[in-house]
Amino acid sequence: MKNISRRQFLEAAGFTAAAAALTACGGSSSSTAASTAGSAGDGTPDLSGYKLCIGEVQTDDRAQIRVEYFQNYIKSRYGTDFMITEKIEDGDGEMTNIENAAMAGCDAFVSYQNQYMLASCQKAQSEGIMYCANSVPNAGGAPDCIAANLPNYIGCFGQNQPGTGALIRDYLAANASADGAEGFLFITGIASRNNQQHTQVTLQSLQALVDLYGLEFDAIKDGTYADLTALAQTDQPGEYTNNKGVNIYILPGLWTADTWLPTLSPALQSGKYGWIIACDAAFTACAQVMQDVESSMNMNIRFVCVSGINDSLVATMNTTDPSGNPTIDFVACGLQTITDGAAYALAMNSLPGYQDKMRKADGTMGSLLSPRVGISNSAELAELSDWDMLATKKWAGSYKYIDSMLSVVNPELTVDSIQSFLDTVVTVDSLHAMDD
Repeated sequence: MKNISRRQFLEAAGFTAAAAALTACGGSSSSTAASTAGSAGDGTPDLSGYKLCIGEVQTDDRAQIRVEYFQNYIKSRYGTDFMITEKIEDGDGEMTNIENAAMAGCDAFVSYQNQYMLASCQKAQSEGIMYCANSVPNAGGAPDCIAANLPNYIGCFGQNQPGTGALIRDYLAANASADGAEGFLFITGIASRNNQQHTQVTLQSLQALVDLYGLEFDAIKDGTYADLTALAQTDQPGEYTNNKGVNIYILPGLWTADTWLPTLSPALQSGKYGWIIACDAAFTACAQVMQDVESSMNMNIRFVCVSGINDSLVATMNTTDPSGNPTIDFVACGLQTITDGAAYALAMNSLPGYQDKMRKADGTMGSLLSPRVGISNSAELAELSDWDMLATKKWAGSYKYIDSMLSVVNPELTVDSIQSFLDTVVTVDSLHAMDD
């Protein structure tokens, strides 16, 4: 099917975006590209003849789920081949895996990290293959890739982080007290490094308190921080005073760090914080100190966080604190294969010659961002917890879900129309409607 190398084709085509899209198809015209991807006799989209390399960065259940989902579930319907790397530890590892992907005949490298995006995209271009990454368009290396206008860059995929922040903001707005007397402790992770999930959860949660109580932070008024975003991204743990006297503590850093728990413990033991708003799945790390404080002070600490669906979350949502209150009060919950499926659609919509449909109005490559759903009790979680588990192999990113995003199924799709679809898909009802 491929008569010349991808690199030779890109060079001969002058690195034009249209040519780059055709390179993966091995053709020299849009009609050739379109003929490569079609439908089997039973109407199933036929995307055999293509091969994607998944650049893995995990070693836990998420990595195993991707193996099952891509190499077994997706391949069995669409015919696409997959190569999945071992955990990529650093930039050198990423470059080596891109080289290996090209030598193995992959058409695109789908990276699950965003620290080396520009260098990785340039490397993929030199190897003659397409590239996309797990990022958001305004962070990581995505802006650099967009600015460089590299012809093999086909966009980014990931979680809708502003949407995640909005879920938690709305929950706080509806459930916090009228005066904020209970106090709020924010676990902000690596927001200080511009991680967008951590930044958006912290920023929008702080904004909820600003709106509820009319807060003005002293550290912003005195110029220590330029605005609320800068405060959300602080790398300095401590209490941040304000004009209303609401107790607010910000704890940056990863909960795996040696200094993290010794910083959290005295803050909670002060008894000044009845809410913990965590930008990630920190519930296991917080569990013991929370239980100790709740028991010794006869108080209820409400816990809000972000997590994927996994056995640990299910177990924790089904436990209570010493007073019978939920261990987790609210979680913005992501479904992994909703994101993985969007990554597949993004790549495949670019490879068979529909790349221009994946561009925004300004001509730059778009993104497909997956929403999370808010869960406030174990019964709601039970509705979702059958999906995306290795034990059940029941995938939220079902065939109906994938078909709804493939240009080979519906050539009229655009990146905006697919994003509109994604924004509505993660509800229990919509998942049931798309179930295989």
